[in-house]
Amino acid sequence: MKNSKSTKISPATYHLHSVDTRCPEVTSKNTNTPMNINEPDLISIASDQFSQRSTAKNTLITIQPDASRIIAHYSDTFDLFLVDQLKFRTRLRISRAALAAPSTFAGNSNTRPRSVQPKKNHWSHGGVAGFQKKLLSYGGVIMNVSAPGADGLCCVDVTINPCKILYGHNGRVLRADEFLDALTIYASYARHLLKDPDDWFDLIPGIRDGGPAYWTYIEMFCHISDPDGKVFRLMRQLRCQKIRKRAQHWKTTIKLGGKRSKTKFCIYRKAIEMYDRKKLPHHLLSMYDDILRFEVRLKDKHLVDCLGDANSVAEMDGKKQLVKFSPNRILRAIRSLFYHLENVWHSDQPTAKSKQLAMLATLITKIADDRRESKTFLELIDLLKTYTLTNSKSTIKKIRGAGKIEMERKSPLAPESLFSDASLRAQPSIAIHEIERKVSYYSQDIRRHPLLETAYLDPGYIPSSRPLPSYAYKNYQA
Repeated sequence: MKNSKSTKISPATYHLHSVDTRCPEVTSKNTNTPMNINEPDLISIASDQFSQRSTAKNTLITIQPDASRIIAHYSDTFDLFLVDQLKFRTRLRISRAALAAPSTFAGNSNTRPRSVQPKKNHWSHGGVAGFQKKLLSYGGVIMNVSAPGADGLCCVDVTINPCKILYGHNGRVLRADEFLDALTIYASYARHLLKDPDDWFDLIPGIRDGGPAYWTYIEMFCHISDPDGKVFRLMRQLRCQKIRKRAQHWKTTIKLGGKRSKTKFCIYRKAIEMYDRKKLPHHLLSMYDDILRFEVRLKDKHLVDCLGDANSVAEMDGKKQLVKFSPNRILRAIRSLFYHLENVWHSDQPTAKSKQLAMLATLITKIADDRRESKTFLELIDLLKTYTLTNSKSTIKKIRGAGKIEMERKSPLAPESLFSDASLRAQPSIAIHEIERKVSYYSQDIRRHPLLETAYLDPGYIPSSRPLPSYAYKNYQA
């Protein structure tokens, strides 16, 4: 691991020095370096420190869900940034040298990009129409740069994964300070592609009032501990009135929402997904196989509807666009969106009026709840229609309604428990030191601009003290 006195840190050697208590043999080799983040992993904060993973199990309770409480009850100092992959669009003046030879251009950044692929414009006799650049050697940032327009500005679509920038994988849960560090690392390298590096403030949405950048896609998530698989099995029955397409389910994954849906839900075993992508070593699979990731993916108009307010929405490209958000806005959106799922949360609704249909629905729900049964309640209803030749839509609708009442009456899940402040702060996080050792940085070397903190932190949150970057003293006004 590199010494803290080194003045140049390559993107391939960034690392956050944190120690996971479940891997006691891994310790920081630079104990004399003053680091802002040196707790025993990201899963230990109840009031000032995360709880240990062994005590981070969720308790399932049977209480009446209350939407107003879920949405309104949150802390002004919630310090977790529960986001995964994000996308945004901006307009930048790209260096002529970068446009002319994107594969060889490095500017003054000393970076070794993962790959650069020029885009060919077949209508201009093979001339370069832009390029795609995977900015860091270990991934985390993809920039799709179009050819410049008449005004000299290039339309740039950026895909960024803050967790991957810091750790080389996306299994950890980031704090607010770390989210800003990831944006800072991205901007510090991307600015060298610009014609004038001092125009860096348009590299990130929300930094400059009236700027051209806005968010187009955000993945929000949280981790639930589900060692016995009961939560996953219950969630197979999920349904959302706003999404017509029925949920799809496999052995370790549940998806709700079609290709064109602007809101999608995905619930899956995170460790197994990382193992399948060859990110998680086999010897760590049993340590993390209880982690269930609840993920919701928003894009376009639904971003504005779920995360926007008067201070975070601006008119761009003829539409209202989201330009910034905060940890609490993400938290509130997760709670609100998952609350609207049906068939899974406990509810003490009255039984169906028709006793015969209620008895039939109860029988079908019991079959669907059996561990040996692979089909969900709605799939069993389809079989009922097929084998009984029942064509009455009103009868099927009544059976579905009675089944919904029965499933919610028997469900032990309540969103107040799963998505409470305490549960979210104690949620498990995946640490893979084999990967993280290759992606290292010293937290005190990340020089964050104060405009980032203004745009993406809640007013009550006090960020860690950091030195200003050299370009912080430049004029960043429009």
